[in-house]
Amino acid sequence: MKSVALYSDARTAEEIVADMSTVGTDNLMAYWDLSKDEVNGKLIDESGNGHDVTLGKVWFAEKETKDYDYSFAIVGDTQYVNYNWYDRYDDIYDWIVANKDERKIEYVLNMGDITENSSDTQWQRAATEHAKLDGLVPYSLVRGNHDKTAGFNAAFNKAPYNTSYSGSFDGKIENTWRELVVGKIKYLIFTLDIGPSDEVLEWAGEVIEDHPYHNVIITTHVYLDKAGTPMDSSYNSASTNDTYGGGGNDAEDMWDKLIGKYENIVMVLCGHVSANTAVTTTRIGEHGNKVTQMLIDPQGVDNAIGGTGMITMLNFSENGTKVSVETYSTAREMYFISQGQYEITVPVTEFVEVKGDISGNGICDSRDLAIVRKTLMNALSIDELNIDVNLDGKKDIRDIVALKRIFIS
Repeated sequence: MKSVALYSDARTAEEIVADMSTVGTDNLMAYWDLSKDEVNGKLIDESGNGHDVTLGKVWFAEKETKDYDYSFAIVGDTQYVNYNWYDRYDDIYDWIVANKDERKIEYVLNMGDITENSSDTQWQRAATEHAKLDGLVPYSLVRGNHDKTAGFNAAFNKAPYNTSYSGSFDGKIENTWRELVVGKIKYLIFTLDIGPSDEVLEWAGEVIEDHPYHNVIITTHVYLDKAGTPMDSSYNSASTNDTYGGGGNDAEDMWDKLIGKYENIVMVLCGHVSANTAVTTTRIGEHGNKVTQMLIDPQGVDNAIGGTGMITMLNFSENGTKVSVETYSTAREMYFISQGQYEITVPVTEFVEVKGDISGNGICDSRDLAIVRKTLMNALSIDELNIDVNLDGKKDIRDIVALKRIFIS
């Protein structure tokens, strides 16, 4: 392709033929000559209308990577590679194992649609791939609308997977939670079934209430569409389809009944809707907290190009708040499109063990943590502080400053 011209009207056959030799100027909105070099990183609009563009890369082997402390590997819907491109399915998990140390991979999260049609062969293939991670990298799975409950549990409701989580809603593996500690960061990771029921959401809320100082990550299959909008019942999604065992709550219900209610929920990850790169949005919860929401499902790249073994890497800074997002092909060992590489901020907080009686009630309990929480939210008064934090013999504003330094540094 030599050039691109954009017009504000439909070109006739005669005009198109003429444009091939000399670009017509009538109703010309923009014209880019692809044979020319970029100027200051932009391709100049030769029409003079100022529509200069930045050309992104499609596949590239190297890119600038900032230092990070640990990473999560996110595997989107694998239905196509499981069904059509077995070797590419191998590539994903072989790459994770081979790069777990160099890429500092602490956890692997799956977004569902593990299979195309829930056949025994595909479940066996999925079990074989995930077995490569056992004892090396912890992981979790969610059920997608292509995954029947019976096959999902037959393949994974057994050791070591069903001993890797801390709790289950009903003894099955569709709704579980587990704790992950990375340095000073404590995570609580949930796997929730398609359209979880009210009972499941209530159960998850109770677990979160018991862990108020963990950073909660919710994983489920159906939640965001490609525009980053939570999917409600108007999408006729699998969340309200009894064929797949969904409990009836769509994404907006999940927000109202669970996700938006708890201030320590920091992230929601989902699949289901094909998107070339990770789609990221934020939403503000009831307590003014920011929740990062991500759709990760590059299955369309696999389907359009052929198996590429796509994976999304989340690289976290030491305190977990700065995250670089990478869209990567494990088969080609190349990054995919410039727009698939970007940075986000996640409101993760470090865990600090409270050993002193800050509330002054004679014991170290949840009241002490409540005082710390109020401090961080600037809602603490001197009258509520009953301990000399900085040991200067006084109970004054310097103690509150000391608390902030301890818990925010």
